[in-house]
Amino acid sequence: MITSSHWNYAATATHCSLLLVFVSSAAAAATATYRVRPESTAVLINRTVSLRCAFDGLSAKDQVNWYWYNPRSAAKLYHISSGLNVAPEFPRYLIAGNQRKGEHHLKIQNALPEDEGNYRCSVFSVRDAGDAKLTVVVPPSQPPIISGDVGPRLAGEGLVLSCLSEGGRPPPRLKWYNGTEQYVLPTSSPGQSAGVSSASLDLVVSQLQRWDNGVNLSCVAEQVLPGLTTRQTTSRTLRINYPPTVTLPVKSVRVVEGEPANLTCLVESNPASVLQWTKLGGKSMSRAQRRGYTFRIPRVSRADSGTYQCVADNGVEPRGVGTISVEVICPPLIKPTFEEEVSVLFGQDWDLECVANGNPKPKIKWRRKNNRTLLDNPLSLSPLTYQTEGLYECVAWSDRFPEVSRETFINVMGRPDVLADAAPVMVTGGDTVRLTCHITSDPPPDYVDWVWKGVSGHQKKYRPGRTGDITVKMSGDSQSTLTIGTADPVHSGDYICTATNMFGSDQEKFRVEVSESWTVLIAAITMGIVVGILIAIIAMLCLRTRKMWKYRHRKADSVTRPSESFSYCAPTDNDVSGRMISNPLGNPRGDIPTVCANVFELQPTGTPSKHFSPLVNSDSDECHPCSQMTVQSTNSYSPMMGRDMGDRYVINRPYYIKDLKLRVAVPDRVPDGIEDGANDETLKLTPTKHRNSETISNGTGFSKDCHPIV
Repeated sequence: MITSSHWNYAATATHCSLLLVFVSSAAAAATATYRVRPESTAVLINRTVSLRCAFDGLSAKDQVNWYWYNPRSAAKLYHISSGLNVAPEFPRYLIAGNQRKGEHHLKIQNALPEDEGNYRCSVFSVRDAGDAKLTVVVPPSQPPIISGDVGPRLAGEGLVLSCLSEGGRPPPRLKWYNGTEQYVLPTSSPGQSAGVSSASLDLVVSQLQRWDNGVNLSCVAEQVLPGLTTRQTTSRTLRINYPPTVTLPVKSVRVVEGEPANLTCLVESNPASVLQWTKLGGKSMSRAQRRGYTFRIPRVSRADSGTYQCVADNGVEPRGVGTISVEVICPPLIKPTFEEEVSVLFGQDWDLECVANGNPKPKIKWRRKNNRTLLDNPLSLSPLTYQTEGLYECVAWSDRFPEVSRETFINVMGRPDVLADAAPVMVTGGDTVRLTCHITSDPPPDYVDWVWKGVSGHQKKYRPGRTGDITVKMSGDSQSTLTIGTADPVHSGDYICTATNMFGSDQEKFRVEVSESWTVLIAAITMGIVVGILIAIIAMLCLRTRKMWKYRHRKADSVTRPSESFSYCAPTDNDVSGRMISNPLGNPRGDIPTVCANVFELQPTGTPSKHFSPLVNSDSDECHPCSQMTVQSTNSYSPMMGRDMGDRYVINRPYYIKDLKLRVAVPDRVPDGIEDGANDETLKLTPTKHRNSETISNGTGFSKDCHPIV
């Protein structure tokens, strides 16, 4: 309550403030500045609110003042405080904060609606003082009120509802909701009711539908001040009456003779409908049972075929009507043409046919138990394997009838079936190799063998247990594993897993290739290089030794050689030269025919061997007179291989004529014309028994007999 003294105080304060502002403006420039300006806020009635204000740069002479401007009052402007001093007319007001830090917060306790207005915190030296508006919120005294006809209405009619909220400050905003969906309506209209503020909003629905039955209509009042007030809601539930609608889940029923039949009409209406069943044609329905929306015939006979009608009535026109047709048929029946268990032999081609009848004609398929995949009828399992063994069922069905089935177990018996991954196994030396074969067999295998066939053709059999680096292990009767602990190239080859029972056997082959490890390969390459170097060194030493030997031998030839034998067999007289005969290795010169290979020889005299060998032309048998000759086992020399042989003689295997002796006068060097006949040389041959000696030079031939020559 503002008194007259409050008015006088406020007027005086206003004049003083204006004077001080003028003096301060003339005296000095403003030095204080706002650190925290007052901000507009709202407070719920009877709650405490603080308007914050703080300055920087206040001097000792500066006084912080709070003012209140209320346009609804006569004086309008009021001086609340100066520094920490609050006017006695404001007992619920006080100054809070740390004044040393320039804080002068205005705290209002138990805020009332008359405390609303603009508040200013200022210092005379600060000219840009700002205002903060305070709003005191008064929530509505009660939730909004809905008025209008909310009783049962008929579908198709209209609806008008009004919502009124009273006592709110500021007046609340009103909204209409259909469940959680908001209606798009004009803004609510504020007003006065008996001196109290109010707001109202109308909802108009032009035509109600059957799906509006049970709808929850809500009017919501909210003052849009989050954290201060909560919205208030009032709801009404609509009740709409509408005629029945009949829905038929099944319009045509096919039922097995002798079985019950259920005919159903689903009805939607408000209020609930009474349902009546009739059979068109006027026949008696004394055996029928009515249970809610279902019409039940306990045992159907052929006479029950026809059309049935259901009629629903709830007093709201029009009535609901539905019709259902009933057809009596015979269900599928599978004949017992196969046993509950059938034993068959592994590997055979086998078919099994299922026979069923019914009305209408049923469809027949096969499938494995607990498997939806359908198989054709007759069931064809060709060839039979252990994977095909199992429980099968024949399934027969027709339109609108559940399927019927008959089961049989197919038992496969026979030899073992060995399965494995046949891909080649390629490993490096030192690796571990595991070969596994999976065995299916009925009866179980009597034994399982492994056979290794090496690359060289060697083979070896393994049975469960350990043999060297190879271990064979059985896992039950269905799996055998061969393990090579440390693979080596000698383990390469084919490994054959064979399982055997009373019906026969089956096998699977594994190809294993073990390559040398890098360590062994590197060692072999290194050894090969070392051996190659050693051979090269030895060859060089041998070549050097040979040259030295030839050199010494040439010097020794300056004297008369020991007695030597020298023989030649020619097929005809005067056909070859002594220096142009074939060489001992069978490589003739191009211009000389090949005759008596290995017979033109010069050989040191020595003790002959006891062997005899024929001296025969390679193309004819014309050297018979010289056919018996002693073979000398020592090395020999032949002057036929050209100038690149050191002392012009070539090592070969000679034929030595025992009874002949040759005295050879060897010159200091061998002329260069030995191959091409450019130089003549005379050698003397003296036979022991018949002194047929000839002087032989280039172009000189001999008789048909085998003569000693030079």
